[in-house]
Amino acid sequence: MFATSTLAAVPVTLAATPALDCGGVACVATVGSASGGSSHPITMSGSLSTSSSPDLIVVIVTGDVTGDTPATPTLSGVTFSSVCTLTNSAPIIAIYAGKAASTLSSATVSETESGNAGSATGGMVAFGISNYDTTDASPFDGTCTPVAGSGTTPSQTVSSLSDGNDFIFAGVTTSGGTLSATGATTLIVANTGTVYTAAGYQNGGGGGSYTLAFSAASGSWSEGVVAVKSSTPTAVPLFPSGVLPILVTLPLLYYLAARWRKSEPVLGESP
Repeated sequence: MFATSTLAAVPVTLAATPALDCGGVACVATVGSASGGSSHPITMSGSLSTSSSPDLIVVIVTGDVTGDTPATPTLSGVTFSSVCTLTNSAPIIAIYAGKAASTLSSATVSETESGNAGSATGGMVAFGISNYDTTDASPFDGTCTPVAGSGTTPSQTVSSLSDGNDFIFAGVTTSGGTLSATGATTLIVANTGTVYTAAGYQNGGGGGSYTLAFSAASGSWSEGVVAVKSSTPTAVPLFPSGVLPILVTLPLLYYLAARWRKSEPVLGESP
């Protein structure tokens, strides 16, 4: 009797897996070219929708040459912070993230990058991540350290993550052609402009090592990988509401019925 009721009271813990959230439509992918002026501004914008709240909004900004200077993106209701940057090797890349406290409906994400020359070009991609950890001071698992390379397979590996249920994404840019995801990486979005820019992700499976890889025609590339922690696990009862009292009561009734049968006189015997 007691074993059954104790088992019924034991909770299980569940954590929601972080997920890509672009409101059921394409995430943002755009390019821009420098205009006149002393800082040669490269202006880019896109329309982003989400279906969950709160979301972590990620914006990845790229430029074609060293000397291009990314700026903090703007989006109404979201305060972005820099996650990581690489600006001493072309193409440059910068990753920003900020919390959206409510869902977005065709909200405008804007970026004004300072181009190194009047012919400078830039790229931008943006997307949302739902079910991430909003209780910790930082939603990130570890740090982001972008790397630069050359060749047809931009890739970067992360390991020793503390959270086994991370959403691991990469921002990548290359001068050598449109990017596509390879291996275990799933493509989020990619542009087809002069500064080819893309994002891809993997879902963590208990820690370990993760390599986010892309393919391109050729050329130099830069990539940064970021791991986002899952929401804090919450205790969930093994049984639905209302079932536990029944499971506790049934053994008790069975016990009482058995005692009653033992106390009843057998036919032909004196009570």
